[in-house]
Amino acid sequence: MDSSNNISNGNTKYIHMNGNTQIVDLKASQLKHLKDYALAWCNTYFGKRAHEYAIDVKHIRPRTYSPDAFTLGYYDEDENLIYINTKQATHIKEYLKTLLHEYTHSRQPIKRLYARTDTRFGYQRNPLEVAARAMERYWRDVLRDYLRDHPNRAIPA
Repeated sequence: MDSSNNISNGNTKYIHMNGNTQIVDLKASQLKHLKDYALAWCNTYFGKRAHEYAIDVKHIRPRTYSPDAFTLGYYDEDENLIYINTKQATHIKEYLKTLLHEYTHSRQPIKRLYARTDTRFGYQRNPLEVAARAMERYWRDVLRDYLRDHPNRAIPA
């Protein structure tokens, strides 16, 4: 990665948080760092559901013919797991937007209401989807700026 994208905090160098930074430019450890801090931020600001185990994020890169190939991500309530397709969420801004969207679903009664509201309103007007899109639009820049402005939470270079 170009050194102009790096910032320094003492002896540690960090990647400058830019929404246009590509996910493929991050090392696996850097992507894990981004995921861990973004998820911790969501847990702090939005709270957690009462599950037996903590929510986590799994990165997927589905094959072209897979049903998941064209989705940015989805939430699996049974596993309490957010899946993010890093072939589709290719930049940090898209990644954070997807994480926020799916985290919103983790706080909703998906099993109880989703199919019923989807049948009644369709995907675009489904109140659960409308709420998730509103959360991602409102919070994505706040979360990105928080990670950018707190070097101890930035991505190590």
